[in-house]
Amino acid sequence: MLGFTVFTLALVARAEGAVFTGVAVAVVLLWVLAAGGVVAENAVRRQAAQEVRAARHESGLPVETRMWAPRTVWIVWVVAGCLLAACALAVWVTQTRLDSAHARPEDLLAQAQQLSATAAIVMSTALVASAVCGAVHALAQRRRQEADRARALAAEQQVTADSGGG
Repeated sequence: MLGFTVFTLALVARAEGAVFTGVAVAVVLLWVLAAGGVVAENAVRRQAAQEVRAARHESGLPVETRMWAPRTVWIVWVVAGCLLAACALAVWVTQTRLDSAHARPEDLLAQAQQLSATAAIVMSTALVASAVCGAVHALAQRRRQEADRARALAAEQQVTADSGGG
């Protein structure tokens, strides 16, 4: 899908008017359809997992604890970092509204450069920190899921051994 998007964007770069609009609409529709397919697939997987959990619970077998997927945890962290960076950008925009009536042009330029450097550092730090923290949290979540899965499997084997041996 990404290759298709890059190819169409290359075509769009040379197109104008109606062709540009048509290709842009087609790309957006394809992305929406792809996203809908991913959402539908996840919904089917979630429903199947709930049915399995319910069946295991009814038969007295241990059930794994429900947790967010590590990928979801990482995405939440990255989105939070993007929101923080957007807030930093908003602060930067409001701070750069300098009073040009009472300042010399050299002072305004120096202030704007200083503020833009500060904003770039804050935004980059927010994005990097959120990605790193998200990766660490996702790794911890994955280990918790694996430990919980192993616990449920061990308990299931114990229940199976007790019922088969008796």
